[in-house]
Amino acid sequence: MPHQTPATLVVNLSDAVIRRHMSDPAIRQLRDPRYPLRVRFNQARTRASWFVVRFAGGADHWRKIGAWPDLASRAVIAQLPDIQARLAVDPTSPVGATNWQTVGDLLVWFRNRSEKNRQLSASRKSQFRVAINRHLLPGLGVFVLDDLAPSDLDDHLVWPMQARYAVSTIRQVLSVLKVAFKQASKVGQIASNPVSDVRLSDFLDARAKPKPGRLRADHLPEILPAIGAGRVEVCVLLLLVLLFGTRISETRLAKWRHVDLSTDRRWTIPAEHVKSRREHRLPLTDVALTLLKRYREWQLSRGYRGVYLFPGSQGKPIGKSAAHEWVNDIAAGEWTSHDLRKLARTAWADLGVDYLVSELLLNHALSDLDRTYIHTYVERQAEDALSRYHQWLFERGISTILTETIPRQTAGADSHAAQWWRGAV
Repeated sequence: MPHQTPATLVVNLSDAVIRRHMSDPAIRQLRDPRYPLRVRFNQARTRASWFVVRFAGGADHWRKIGAWPDLASRAVIAQLPDIQARLAVDPTSPVGATNWQTVGDLLVWFRNRSEKNRQLSASRKSQFRVAINRHLLPGLGVFVLDDLAPSDLDDHLVWPMQARYAVSTIRQVLSVLKVAFKQASKVGQIASNPVSDVRLSDFLDARAKPKPGRLRADHLPEILPAIGAGRVEVCVLLLLVLLFGTRISETRLAKWRHVDLSTDRRWTIPAEHVKSRREHRLPLTDVALTLLKRYREWQLSRGYRGVYLFPGSQGKPIGKSAAHEWVNDIAAGEWTSHDLRKLARTAWADLGVDYLVSELLLNHALSDLDRTYIHTYVERQAEDALSRYHQWLFERGISTILTETIPRQTAGADSHAAQWWRGAV
């Protein structure tokens, strides 16, 4: 008969034994005479916690290493020697144990965890999902976690990918792998991180070169009529991207309450819609203000009184795929919305706009020093920069396509072709 105390039962631990005593309220915990392990039941008697007990300094020190049934008995006992060795070297080191055997186990855990993370944007979740499903699981999923080496990354991930993909894509996939391992390490799911010091430069000498924009200023006479010939919603979406250099992902989510057409004359893009997770405030020039007022009037005249600038179905904005389809309907594969953003950035440089003003308008991630400089100096120049840029676009035909696309209901198109931007029609 095993020795029994009022709250502790001494047994040879196994999943069957734990399950057998789970419902007995007289037993608080189980102890295995073979190992320094304890299993302590929760108050609801539905789960239990694994602890490793280490004697030092005349006292027992308990460290939690996981939960049952998430961690099976065999997995805990198999990892116990490694846990004890780590504690002997550093009593404060992480002691988490997992059921994971392969890199694939870790990647699936991270993918599922990311899908439920409300702090991640839909695009970020999609990036993780695609990298894991298309590249990381097929290439590295079968490798044993403890045996993963840089040579495995080279042979089964980086080198096969470089034959088919751009360096920037490989860098992104490798970054997802590193994020997954880092997260697992931070929460104590793995004892060591074999990819913490891995860099793409360990495998490839090539640097990812920024892709040149496919649009230049001399393309405007060609693309502006194409934009103007599209549906009104498509036209306005593309014009906003061109006018402000915004990303299509944040533009399509715009709500009318984000746009102040009267007092402040600002378009505020909430932090949750922005890649950098920083609220983005853009001043509305006369050109932009009149465009948005006319567009709102156009929506109201057709009975739409919803909250979105670009409504989709079921009371939501248009989806990401639909927005890209809108662009492709106009561009026919020759350019993308990001090329419009690049065109704006190039035009600002040609117009002599300060570098930091351009970075502010693009809402790029900046250093703390740059942000301090921006708050005290650059923001005052942003409105002037946009005014000059919009006038530059106005002189290249943007006014004509807008007056033809969103005419006043009570006037002919020709009567106000040169006046719409002044608010005189």
